[in-house]
Amino acid sequence: MNHKERINAFHSLGIHFSILIDEGGIELSHLLSEAKIENPWFTEKNVLSAMQNIVSWLDRTILTEWVSSYHIKDQLKPRNIGVIMAGNIPLVGFHDLLSILITGHRAIIKFSHKDKVLMNYTIKRLVNIEPRFEDFIIASDKPMKGVDAMIATGSNNSFRYFDRYFGELPHIFRNNRNGVAVLTNTEAQGELDALAHDIFLYFGLGCRNVSKLYVIESLNAEALVNAFAEYKEIINHNKYGNNYEYQRAVLQLAQTPYVDLNNVLLKEDRSFSSPVGVLHYEIVENLAEAKTKIEANRNQIQVTIGKDFVPFGLSQFPKVSDYADEVDVISFLSQL
Repeated sequence: MNHKERINAFHSLGIHFSILIDEGGIELSHLLSEAKIENPWFTEKNVLSAMQNIVSWLDRTILTEWVSSYHIKDQLKPRNIGVIMAGNIPLVGFHDLLSILITGHRAIIKFSHKDKVLMNYTIKRLVNIEPRFEDFIIASDKPMKGVDAMIATGSNNSFRYFDRYFGELPHIFRNNRNGVAVLTNTEAQGELDALAHDIFLYFGLGCRNVSKLYVIESLNAEALVNAFAEYKEIINHNKYGNNYEYQRAVLQLAQTPYVDLNNVLLKEDRSFSSPVGVLHYEIVENLAEAKTKIEANRNQIQVTIGKDFVPFGLSQFPKVSDYADEVDVISFLSQL
């Protein structure tokens, strides 16, 4: 396959997803049901949100412009690229699959046990559209052998495993990162409403979800209560609600100060990773101090939201050219 044929296949997959979302029906209902059975965090809203963002990537013009800035040979020798996928949010491994295939390489995949249903469905539809992809996608739970390079995503503990077993290969290894937001106390209500999506979409489980706020001078908790009201029902989700109640009990027993916003607990804390149901915040004197702290901790931060940063509400809607950990996957693959 050449570039154009690969791009056309993914464009057709985007059309399929778009029609599936718009028309619904038995196929979508069954897919959503199976995904939720496999992973209770994968609610209908969250799965559809992930699929809709992928659709935005798979426009023919967007894909063409994306890959045209790289020097990718049509007739390159396909390399076997091992890819260990995460499963914290729906279809989180799709971008790696897209990147590997669109550059002409072969994907040797180890799925997360939390996201097999959606990934298998996506691959099946892609192969139906372009049968030649069948020889370029191998999924297995067995130990990876015969790979030429690795892309692996996991926890900080997993990172050590990746390095031990695959560190000698060309690789991209990813570990824990989080999103942060900067509040200046000059935000419009609409901006704070949008911030709620950055925090609560996917129950805060994504590496691009905002888990910490840098707040200039003082915290306006009342404004956040109003802004987060759209997600007031989130505590009715069994797993989120249990985490929220548990974390509140832990804070109370430890006599740790917190602010209960009715669907998330605000805790003053300098760390970036917060438990499910908890949102950390840190008071800073001014925007310059916030920027200094963010720059000093770039290796822990996936995305920064705010007036001088990525706009509110867009943390979980990256472009196809927005790479996790700021590591250019296409550049990496095109140089193998």
